[in-house]
Amino acid sequence: MTLVELRARLADMQTRASALMAQVTDDTPAADVTRIEGEHRSLLTEIEGVQRQITAAEAAERSRPSTDPAVAGVREAAAEAVRAERSRIAGINDIGARAGLGADVISRAISEETTIEAFRTQAFDVLATRSRVAPTQSVHASITRDGRLNGASATSSSCCTTRVSTSEAVKVEPLPGALSTSTSPPMAHASRREMARPRPVPPDCR
Repeated sequence: MTLVELRARLADMQTRASALMAQVTDDTPAADVTRIEGEHRSLLTEIEGVQRQITAAEAAERSRPSTDPAVAGVREAAAEAVRAERSRIAGINDIGARAGLGADVISRAISEETTIEAFRTQAFDVLATRSRVAPTQSVHASITRDGRLNGASATSSSCCTTRVSTSEAVKVEPLPGALSTSTSPPMAHASRREMARPRPVPPDCR
């Protein structure tokens, strides 16, 4: 496989790897996430192998002497073009992943040779559109003693929150001994003492 073919294969594999990861969203089932991650790891292993082949081929090409300056200039221009294309593909993949764009959008931008600056502007426009068409609702409410819900809601761009406050009086049994009253001296002792020494003294005991 020639160096040009290796570079083309590398670019295609990088695009496929980015498209795989773009398929993973918050709603993706766990089984699908595991499968996608496995395919992505396999692609990364293949990409590393192709990169090693390209590095070896480039080293061999540089070691060959060139007698024609024009040929050397063409080779350098081709190498620079390849580096620029790699940078463009990597930049588009990164911007698309951060913006949550679909794999079809990313692939189309790569195939249509969209510049990084143009694709970044496109991503910003998509994010701005999402923020305008998906407002959230903030709710402030309270519950009265009879159980009715009072409050008001207003549409805003902040996170949707619900604040609910309520209070309730609950009757509980008193603690043991809380309602008792102690007497001194005790009632039984006072009764016996009163019987032994009555005041005033009954007439039949005088």
